Amino acid sequence: TQSDFASSYVSNAIQLQKKEAVVRENLFDTEGGMLTSKEFAKILGTGSNAVSNYYKSGKLLGYKPVEGKTTKRLYGRWQIFDGQLLPGLAKVKEVIGNDILAMRFLLLENELAGNRKPLDLLREGKTEQVVSLGNRIMGK
Repeated sequence: TQSDFASSYVSNAIQLQKKEAVVRENLFDTEGGMLTSKEFAKILGTGSNAVSNYYKSGKLLGYKPVEGKTTKRLYGRWQIFDGQLLPGLAKVKEVIGNDILAMRFLLLENELAGNRKPLDLLREGKTEQVVSLGNRIMGK
């Protein structure tokens, strides 16, 4: 019946959300984990306001574990490379459009990148290759 279908659909959607949460949590534990703006700023040698400005200007990817004004945004430690902000993040964010999707894109091995993480390519200075890959994945 239609009621059974709706119930099954909702149940499947809930299971998918739970699986996605586990994937996200495991993903964000890789490459140094997630940091508060204060922790991120300390490693970068700057202040929390600078971190916030990097995020607002699109140069940094962030994630709020729970939406809300009082929830602090977290930043992946992997975005710091050789003591500074990893170059190319703004271009990746522009192509992918969503911080969480951009993080997944960068942190997961990709067949189109020779079974490497696009993050590793960024670290090698291959920004245009990563942007091109992002465009392909996003259908641009």
